[in-house]
Amino acid sequence: MAYYGKCIKAVIEQLDRFNPRKDKPEQFLEAASTSMQTLSPQKQAFVLEVLSGCLEYHKLLAVVVDAFYVRDGRLCLWADYSLFRVICYLATFQLEELGLQLFCDIVRSQPADKMHKFLRFFFNPLHLCSWIKDEWSLIHESAHVKENWIDPLMRWQPEVQELINQLEQVLANQPPPSKTKAKVTEPKKFNLTVPRPRAIPVPEPVPVVAKPRPVPRSTYQLPEEQQILEMTKRCNRRKAEVGLGGPGSYRGGGLSRQTAKLMQQCAEQRLREQRSVEQLVQQVTEGQKNIKLVQMKLLQGRRQTVQEVMEESRGLLQRSAEAAEDQQRQRCQLVSQLRALETLPVRKGKLVDLTQTPGYGLEGEMSVVELRERLALRGEARRREERERRDQILRSKRARSQELQDALEQVALCRSAAGRSAALRWVLRGLPQQPHPPARQCPCNNFPTPTIFSDNFQAYGNGKDIAQQWLGCP
Repeated sequence: MAYYGKCIKAVIEQLDRFNPRKDKPEQFLEAASTSMQTLSPQKQAFVLEVLSGCLEYHKLLAVVVDAFYVRDGRLCLWADYSLFRVICYLATFQLEELGLQLFCDIVRSQPADKMHKFLRFFFNPLHLCSWIKDEWSLIHESAHVKENWIDPLMRWQPEVQELINQLEQVLANQPPPSKTKAKVTEPKKFNLTVPRPRAIPVPEPVPVVAKPRPVPRSTYQLPEEQQILEMTKRCNRRKAEVGLGGPGSYRGGGLSRQTAKLMQQCAEQRLREQRSVEQLVQQVTEGQKNIKLVQMKLLQGRRQTVQEVMEESRGLLQRSAEAAEDQQRQRCQLVSQLRALETLPVRKGKLVDLTQTPGYGLEGEMSVVELRERLALRGEARRREERERRDQILRSKRARSQELQDALEQVALCRSAAGRSAALRWVLRGLPQQPHPPARQCPCNNFPTPTIFSDNFQAYGNGKDIAQQWLGCP
């Protein structure tokens, strides 16, 4: 199989070099034969034969291989285009000459997956009897295509199907390609500068309030002179009220007794006022003591607040450090995931749903699948019209050919009649003049022959034979 593999490889190399726009097949074959002088004569003959056949039938081969790449070979490489052309040529034009065994050896010398795909597509009876036959009939006569190419391929189809099944079993028995485990990149922590912890704000010092002097007692008391005047006014007012309204206002004993009572009441009132002043002073003193206690409580509260703030700042710094560490860990994980994604094979083709309508709001908008179906139907209709037009042209050609054939026969008849008439005139020149009886029809070609010839020919003997020979009569 290595022998056939090298031959097929040589053919593929030459086909890849051929440029139909610049190179001519004859010159290219001469140059190829010159470049393959190192090969053995048998190899060189095989390579040149296959190469010349591929160049001669390149249109027929291109129909099959292009359709293969559109349908079943969408994932095949375009670098294998020449390989599929060679296999198609060998299967179509050389299978009878090579034989099935040699053809199988050539196929097995190539990659099994590629040969399985192409042979399954090419030897599909539905493809051979439908569109391949129609496309080839556009290039050559349909009868020639069916008799010389399609029918032999259909006869070889069961044997080639066995070869396709063998290739499928080979592919099934092949172990899957081992995937080498890529070296995982180990992320490393960034060497970042540790931020300095925030300085704890120093609380403002509580200003020390100077000890106030106690409030003098005279602040909340009236001057003694004013107190005496007030007491005198109240006593005089009460005296005047008692003296005016009492029954014994003119008695001296009752007045003294009343004055004593008033003095006692004034003394009691004064005592009560003094006690109220003392209570007020005591309250002020206690208020000053309470101010000191409030200041101490305020200082303690501030100290406690500062301590709580310090503890909270420590907690915030610890939480921020933990959050920064978590964020750094997430960044490292994200970087490792991105690098892992970069190592994966990327499919450059954009995934598109061909059955989806774009939805741009245009009139007659359709999906790619529907467009392809419509184009296929339109192409089928166009091919049908071409076939009908071709059949009509053939019918018109045949009718014209028949008309030309009839015209040629008519011309031939006219020429033969003209020759006979010339012969008759030539014979008549040598005969004596006699009355002409009614003409009778010649039994051979319905040409009118005078009866005088039969009578005069008896007299002349050989002249009758000559006339009958020229007239074509028995």
